[in-house]
Amino acid sequence: MAFQARYQTWYHSAGKGLEAVAATATHGGGQPRHSVRAIHPQGGDGRKEAFDGMSERERRQALIQEWLATHPEPVRGEDLAQMLGVTRQVVVHEIALLKAKGLPVISTPRGYMLWSALAANQTVISVRHQPEQTPDELYTLVDHGLVVANVMVAHPLYGELSGNLNLRSRRDVDDFWQAVTQNRATLLSALTDGYHLHTVIFHHPDHLKEAIEAMRRLGIQVFD
Repeated sequence: MAFQARYQTWYHSAGKGLEAVAATATHGGGQPRHSVRAIHPQGGDGRKEAFDGMSERERRQALIQEWLATHPEPVRGEDLAQMLGVTRQVVVHEIALLKAKGLPVISTPRGYMLWSALAANQTVISVRHQPEQTPDELYTLVDHGLVVANVMVAHPLYGELSGNLNLRSRRDVDDFWQAVTQNRATLLSALTDGYHLHTVIFHHPDHLKEAIEAMRRLGIQVFD
């Protein structure tokens, strides 16, 4: 289902009695100007009054937080912008403010999500391999049911550098590697001679053990 349709279904079936309306006006240069407002709820749960007491920014942040809290899958910044009737840059700013307030939002190649949505058994594995072995490493991890949450390196000058990944399937790995290739991006592990760390999430210890054994059979170093 398209994001906008999923958003409408969520919003109107939530039983909260609130509707977010993107009111678009045209001003100088023919550019749209957007705002989000709350209208009267059907129920009496007090949320309408809470929204009335909020600034436009606070309402946007409340809607972003509620969407992320009730949907475990990542959502793109473009989709949040469409939902709220603002630009993607506004969404980036709101997400940054929510992070500063302590909301555990992470940015992955597939969009924003809450770290709590990844809650499960997790550990950090230390590995080393050549750049061209990256797809094999990631395929092996997701094929064994693991989620590759991030990648980290210990840089001698900048300290710990990390990037969120949230890779759960071969398709996720394909999309990530395609983005790396198309953008001619440098892998973080290239900064540390192939040494890097992954936070991985697993449902059973045997899955982790089998994934590590499979990577070693491929010639990928995994350190105890």
